[in-house]
Amino acid sequence: MLIDGTIYVTTVVNTYAIDARTGAQRWMHHWDAKSMGLGTPVCGVAYADGRLFRGTPDGHLVALDAKAGAVTWDVVGADTTKGEYYTAAPVVWNGRVYMADSGSDVGAIGHIRAFDAQKGKQSWNYVPTIDWATTIKLGGPEHLKLEPGMPFLGSANGFGTQDPIDQRRGHVTAVDADSGKVLWKYDADTSMVASVTPTAAGIVLTGDTKGNLLVFDGKDGRVLFKKNLGDPIGGGIIPYEIDGKAYVAVAGGMKNTVTQQTDSGPAWVSILSLPQ
Repeated sequence: MLIDGTIYVTTVVNTYAIDARTGAQRWMHHWDAKSMGLGTPVCGVAYADGRLFRGTPDGHLVALDAKAGAVTWDVVGADTTKGEYYTAAPVVWNGRVYMADSGSDVGAIGHIRAFDAQKGKQSWNYVPTIDWATTIKLGGPEHLKLEPGMPFLGSANGFGTQDPIDQRRGHVTAVDADSGKVLWKYDADTSMVASVTPTAAGIVLTGDTKGNLLVFDGKDGRVLFKKNLGDPIGGGIIPYEIDGKAYVAVAGGMKNTVTQQTDSGPAWVSILSLPQ
């Protein structure tokens, strides 16, 4: 992130402020984590009113002074005893910091929590619907043998026992940013793993694993447009404009024989133009 001539970058436990012109380090803050989650790097910081906000692998949300790197406040947000930890960059809006946890790899349920940007007090906590899962059985020493050409897992049942495909469902949920109240919800008849892209025009874009591109009215969740593009959609959906004409780029094609169990041709990007 670049703010007023300073670049802010993160590692798993460190935050750096770097002069954007010279590359000189202005300050570094180290977080002494009590646990490391899966050791995945934290994806960055958010900024508002002279403060930086970031998550830590042991479930803390931290506010740092952007000029000096000193801790302004520190709160425990994620529950590490349930496998939760932080890797995402927060979002700051209207005096609140919004943070989503990681941990589904180890059985945790993803939460979205809102915190007061001035003091760090939690405002609300949204827990999504979980409709399907994978059950992994830990293996003993006999399952730790490395076989060339095979994945090294350490489990007694490979990539796990999947819930039946016909029982999997996906959802798109709109949550009020002030209260955490659910405003509307779309229930799909298949799993959904594509990005959800809101736009300034008030529409919301996403896709499902049956290949449907979906466009919603952001206010009430009405489906404004649905088009099947053939292969499962599991990537990004990006709106953009060229010479006054609006387009949408959709990343599709997702062959996944492990968790999603989807079949597909090669990966592709489809470009759609929007009516003027």
